[in-house]
Amino acid sequence: MAEEAEQRIFAARKRVKGLDRSESGKIRFSLAPTLANDIVAPLIAKFRDRFPEIDIEVRRTSELESIINDKTDISLRAAHEVTDDVVARKLMQLDLGIYVSEYYFENYVP
Repeated sequence: MAEEAEQRIFAARKRVKGLDRSESGKIRFSLAPTLANDIVAPLIAKFRDRFPEIDIEVRRTSELESIINDKTDISLRAAHEVTDDVVARKLMQLDLGIYVSEYYFENYVP
């Protein structure tokens, strides 16, 4: 009886602390197409391996989809500053450049 009572106490403690819940559900993830394939796709694959019960809906768009208006849950964007009622965190420095051949530059760039 004591072991059964102990099991019930442990089960109740898990419920109170939320430890009995498993990660599951759907996450809508909006990001720019330029970030999707090379940067984010490998990370999503690792995430799915670790949390198979979470369905990730990836929305590749250049439009800013609103978290506040429930269009998306997470949005990954390149930005110098963040406005509105959004929580943001800098993930990495991203330097971009435009590259052309010397021929193109000499013949097509004014």
